[in-house]
Amino acid sequence: MTATTTIVAATTKFAASKHNGTEATIGTTTGAIMIGIEAATIAELATKIGVNGDALTHTVDRFNAACGQGKFDPLATDGLATARGYAPPKSNWSRRIERAPFFAYPIICGNCFTFGGIKVNARSQVVNADGEAIAGLYAAGEMTGLYYGTYTGATSVLRGAVFGRIAGRDACASAGVRQHA
Repeated sequence: MTATTTIVAATTKFAASKHNGTEATIGTTTGAIMIGIEAATIAELATKIGVNGDALTHTVDRFNAACGQGKFDPLATDGLATARGYAPPKSNWSRRIERAPFFAYPIICGNCFTFGGIKVNARSQVVNADGEAIAGLYAAGEMTGLYYGTYTGATSVLRGAVFGRIAGRDACASAGVRQHA
């Protein structure tokens, strides 16, 4: 098994990655397909993703200089940390980015769930501070009042599906729209 090292460098839109060409790549989205942006050099990659080539090359050079030596083990915490003082620090699996091809792909943020959040009733209606439903306002899923202590894995998606359907049905009924089974 070989390693693919990923860093965030010179932009918040892309990450540069060393890739051995045998693993799947991800990158810009085209419909439902992810396509990696490939280049033979870091400078060429920078040009393709629209960032300063000197800055990206400098960042990768600094990262490479901070990587220690040792046997890479992707199945165990191997202690291959970056040098003291490198920020952000990397405690394991720190591998140099030095062999082409190099790949970039977008970093897309998302929320898994919130602790707290918008309060809803059993019909998925958003409620005010007095606990009264706000007419025509519904919420479901990961931004609603979901957890107040411990997160139970995979339940945020389940709650989004269940309460999204409840909200949709209630909104249709309130608007007098006929619902399908």
